[in-house]
Amino acid sequence: MPSAGALVALVVLVTAGAVLADEPAFKPVRIVSSRFAPRKPAADGARPARPEGATPQDEVYPTLGVWSDYFTPIRPEAGKKQKATIYITNYGDKPVPADTICGDKGEVNYKLPELAPLQTKAIKASWKVPDTPGEAVVLVFIDSACTTFNSPAEYGQRFFYTTVVEAGTKYAYLEVATPFSSLADGDGGFTPVFPLPNGTYTANILVSNLGTTPSEAGVKMGVYADWWLTPEDVASNCTYPGQYSADIPKIAPGKTKVVAVEGIKAPEDNDGKARIETYLDVTCKLSPTPVGMWGWLSSPMASEPGAVLGAVPEKGQLYYNVKTTPKQPKINGTMTVKVKITNVGDAEGPNKEMCPI
Repeated sequence: MPSAGALVALVVLVTAGAVLADEPAFKPVRIVSSRFAPRKPAADGARPARPEGATPQDEVYPTLGVWSDYFTPIRPEAGKKQKATIYITNYGDKPVPADTICGDKGEVNYKLPELAPLQTKAIKASWKVPDTPGEAVVLVFIDSACTTFNSPAEYGQRFFYTTVVEAGTKYAYLEVATPFSSLADGDGGFTPVFPLPNGTYTANILVSNLGTTPSEAGVKMGVYADWWLTPEDVASNCTYPGQYSADIPKIAPGKTKVVAVEGIKAPEDNDGKARIETYLDVTCKLSPTPVGMWGWLSSPMASEPGAVLGAVPEKGQLYYNVKTTPKQPKINGTMTVKVKITNVGDAEGPNKEMCPI
């Protein structure tokens, strides 16, 4: 439940005026900054703009990081709720204390526990939108309790714009999802995880429905094996099926499903990465234009078939767990270290001893 004392606050405000006729039909919104830095809202309000350059604040601001999935529904109904999961990570080498009240409280407030170094807390946040249709502003205020920095009002706030629609408005809207777990393991969702030069691979793409009604089965997805292979007007033309295509199944509102696109050919050499550009609803069943993914999915390539060994991150975290026996070893003493290793390659790995670092 939301708490009165807040380290994270979310505030919904209403701006005057109706939605302009020439605005895009949808504006997907999510928090994508990996660390706090001064940022201005994008011109279309869809997401925060990139930093214009390094400032002294980039170096001295404490070490909280923030990321979120998309705000859903993408266009909330008047008087109802919009929601998102917000992930807060302590990138520093010291714990971040719980909270100390400072400044104004938000309409919805959430308290964080103490965060150990590299620990992440997922906050399932929701907020009520205005009762009147029109444009609204969602203000996400991180560190509103001034726990890690004494001036978070200047650098810890993010403004996002959303459009509130009439109650009862039903629509489906599909978007490629990039879950928080992908930040930890860097997995592009490919099988094999590291494609071979000139070989083929399958892209397992997560698709979310950010609308208010189920999407119909059979909406088309188009995939291109790199950005230079996409037609110039691919984002506005409803006649391009893609180099590779797949049918998207029916997806309920707020839910996500995996869509497999098979037989994608990797580049001829492994100097770079296997990378795909993805477009949803390429025949424009749900939207007036195809929906392109913001960014791309990629993975390094292997030089030859073999084992690829790596550590397994803790669930919902960016760190890898290391267990020692004893738990608190003595100075100049000995200890046993246990690390969970997985093979994500396409062949068995040899048994090898780990060398201490």
